[in-house]
Amino acid sequence: MQFGDALTGWTVPWQDWGGLVREVMRRYDGEWVFHNLKFDLHYLEREKAAPPRAHCHDTAVLAHLINPNGWHGLKPLANQYLDSRLSAGQDDLHTWMARKGWKWSTIPIDYAPYWSYAALDPVLTANLYEVLSPMAAPYKDAYDLELSVMSYVMDMETCGAQIDLEYCERERAELIKQVDEATLWVQNEYGCGVGDVAVAARLLKEGVILTAETPTGKWKLDAEILEAIDHPLAQVILKRRKAQRLSNAFFRNLINDNDNGVVHCDIKTLGARTSRMAVSRPALQQVPRGRQARDAFIPRQGNLLVDIDMDQIELRLTAHFTGDDGMIAAFFEADSTGGDIFTNMARMLTGDETLQKESKMRQDTKQAAYAKVYFAGVETFAHRAGVSVDEAGPFLASYDKAFPGVKQWQDKVIAVARKRLKEEGVAYVITPWGRRLTGDDDKLYALANYIIQGTAADFLKSKIVDLGSAGLLDYAVLPVHDELLFDVPADEAADFAVEAAAIMREDKRFAVPLTCKPAIGTSWGETHG
Repeated sequence: MQFGDALTGWTVPWQDWGGLVREVMRRYDGEWVFHNLKFDLHYLEREKAAPPRAHCHDTAVLAHLINPNGWHGLKPLANQYLDSRLSAGQDDLHTWMARKGWKWSTIPIDYAPYWSYAALDPVLTANLYEVLSPMAAPYKDAYDLELSVMSYVMDMETCGAQIDLEYCERERAELIKQVDEATLWVQNEYGCGVGDVAVAARLLKEGVILTAETPTGKWKLDAEILEAIDHPLAQVILKRRKAQRLSNAFFRNLINDNDNGVVHCDIKTLGARTSRMAVSRPALQQVPRGRQARDAFIPRQGNLLVDIDMDQIELRLTAHFTGDDGMIAAFFEADSTGGDIFTNMARMLTGDETLQKESKMRQDTKQAAYAKVYFAGVETFAHRAGVSVDEAGPFLASYDKAFPGVKQWQDKVIAVARKRLKEEGVAYVITPWGRRLTGDDDKLYALANYIIQGTAADFLKSKIVDLGSAGLLDYAVLPVHDELLFDVPADEAADFAVEAAAIMREDKRFAVPLTCKPAIGTSWGETHG
C-alpha cells in the first residue's frame, strides 16, 4: 500500500499492516488523489479501506482532458510536467527485474529499490495534481462527468454480466473445428500454409493481382483486401481468421475469465482519444455482427436482459452539426412516420419516391452516409457498397449534391482547426460538454469525426449519470458502443425498459431528436436482433 503527500511517501506491507492503513483512511477527511482511480478503488473497496468516492480525484483523467493524444502513464507524465529525471529509478528497477527474472507479482517485497520506487508514486501523483488541476480548469464539466461515470461503471464491473458457459464451450469447440477444417482444406486444395506469405504466393500463382504492401514490403492481406478478392482461397482464409479470432479473443476469454459464470469486464471510461468507452476481457467493441457472440450473454435466474440502443446517433449528430436541411428533414420524416432514415435519404438522393427499404440504393446510401462521416475514400466506399470504383465516385458526388451541408461543415471544421494550429500551436475541436479533442497536424480532416464521436460519448455518459440519479443503474451490466445492457427482474423488465428509454431519449438539445430503442430478451443476441 502506497500513500503520501507532495513531500513524503510511505510504503506499507498490506498483509502485516492493513489495519493501520484502514485507520489512516478513516481518520483523514480531506481529498484523495489517485492515478488510475478505478483500479485502486476496486481493491480498496474489497478490503474495506477505501475513502469516499466523492472525495477522490484522478490525475490520469486530468491528463487525458488536457491532451487526449499525449502520455497518460504516471511516470511519463511526471517526466513531462515535473522533472525529466524521475524515470531513472524505474529504469534501474526494470533492469534488475529483467536480470533476476522478476515480475511485479514475484519481486521480493523486501527489495529496497522496489520500496523506494513504490513510495515515490504518491509523491508524484500529489505534485502532478497540483500542476494538472489548474490546467484542466477549462474542462471542469467534462472532468466532473468523467468522475461520475467512473463511479457508476465501477458498480457495473463489480456486478458483472452472466454468461452461458455451456454455450461458450460448445461454440468454441465448433469454431476450433472450423479452423482445423479450413487449414486442412487449404493444404489439400492449394498445397500451402495459411500464413500471409504462403497465401499471397499462391494467390499470385492463381492469377490474382495484389497491389497493397505492408511497411516491410510483404503483400498485405487484411480483411478488407481478402473480402474484395473473388477467389475461394481468399474467402476460406477470411472465414478461418474470423473463426479463429472469435474462438480465441472472445469465447476463450469468457471461459477463462469468468467467476462462477459471471464476467467482470474491464470498462475503460476513456478508451479512445475521442473519450469513447471501451470494454475489454473480452473486447466487446470488436464483437462481430449477428447473434453467435452476443448469445453468450444471458440474464440471471428470474431475470431478462434489457438493451437500450441509440438510433444512428453519429448520423443524427452529423445532421445537427452540419445543419443540412435535407438530412434534418429526412430524420424528422422517418421519426414521425416510423419510416427508415436511409430509405428517405436514398429517395432524396435519387428523386425516386417509390424506392423501398429493400432497394440496393438504400444500402448504398447508408454506406455513403457513413463514408462521409468517417472520411472514407472512394475505394473504401466502393468495397463496402459492392460497386466499382468508377461507379463510386459519381455516387459520392451525387450524395454531396443532395446533402451539401455535410461537406461545407467539414471544410469549416478543417479551416478552424488549421487556424488554431497556426495561432495556438494545436488543432482541436470542442464538444458541447466543453471537452477539447486534439487532432494530428497531418490529419485535420479527422477532427470533424472527432467532434461527432466525442459528442456521442459525452451524451451517453451524461445519460448514464441521469439514469443513476433516477435510481435506474442498479441493474446495469455493460455499456457497449452506443447502447446499455441491463439485467432486470422479469416482472419489472417491461416498465423498466420504457422508463429507462425515456431518460435516454433527447428531444430538445439537438437539431434532430436523439432516439433509442429498448429491447427485451433472454440473451443479448435476442435483444440485439
